[in-house]
Amino acid sequence: MTILFICRGGRSCKSIMAKEILQAMDPKLAVTATGLEPLTEVLPLAQQAMEEVKLNLHQDNFTPLAEASQKSYTFLITLSENTREAYRQLSLHYEHKLHLSFSNPEQPKHSFASPIEAYRHLRDDIYSELFYFYQHILTKKAAE
Repeated sequence: MTILFICRGGRSCKSIMAKEILQAMDPKLAVTATGLEPLTEVLPLAQQAMEEVKLNLHQDNFTPLAEASQKSYTFLITLSENTREAYRQLSLHYEHKLHLSFSNPEQPKHSFASPIEAYRHLRDDIYSELFYFYQHILTKKAAE
C-alpha cells in the first residue's frame, strides 16, 4: 500500500508530520510526503511538537514534487485547502483520493496559549484523522 501526502510546502510541515505519524502506526507502509512548493526548512516548533511524542522530522523525509509525481499511489491525501484544487493540475497517479483539512499553525483559527500549542494541536489533529484512516480504511483495504 502506497500513500502520498501533499500539502502546500514552503514552511509547512504537515505532509512530513503526517508521514511520520502514519509510519509510526505501520512501518510497512510506503509513505511519501511532498508539497506544492519545495520545503525550505523544518520549523523548530514542528520538530519540538513531534519530538514530544518520540517522532522526528527531517528535511530528508520530504520528497520533491517532481520526484513524487513519477510514482503511483494507492491513496493521495491532500492536507490543506489550497491543495484540494491545485493537485488536479498535476500529473499524479493514484487509486483513491482523500482530503483532510488542517489549519496553518502559524496562522491558527483559534487562539492558543503559545505558538507551540498550535503545533501540538496540529500534531494531535493529524494523529486523530490518521488513526481513523488507518483503522477504518487502510486495514479494510488490506483485507480485501
